[in-house]
Amino acid sequence: MTLTQHELVAQSGFSTRYFQQVFRQHFGVTPRHFRRIIRLEQLTRHLLLTRQRDYLDSALAYGYYDQSHFIHDFRHFTGATPSHFLQETNFSAHFYNYPSQG
Repeated sequence: MTLTQHELVAQSGFSTRYFQQVFRQHFGVTPRHFRRIIRLEQLTRHLLLTRQRDYLDSALAYGYYDQSHFIHDFRHFTGATPSHFLQETNFSAHFYNYPSQG
């Protein structure tokens, strides 16, 4: 289940600004920055587990609005481009578990 920031604010009873301040104090990043990290992590996990080099369709499915948006986030957080990172050596050397067959 995925909750939006708006839903979390409504459940907390805080104002949006106060929620953002408390979130940043506890986690060290804003809710928006945290969401960017999680989205990239989930997409990267998917790409590595499925051994995908052609990432555009998956990036769009994970909420990126275009290829340059995904490349910008990927480069920002990893220091590399997706094309450079999504190589055979990384497909076999990651720390994610393979999906269960069943």
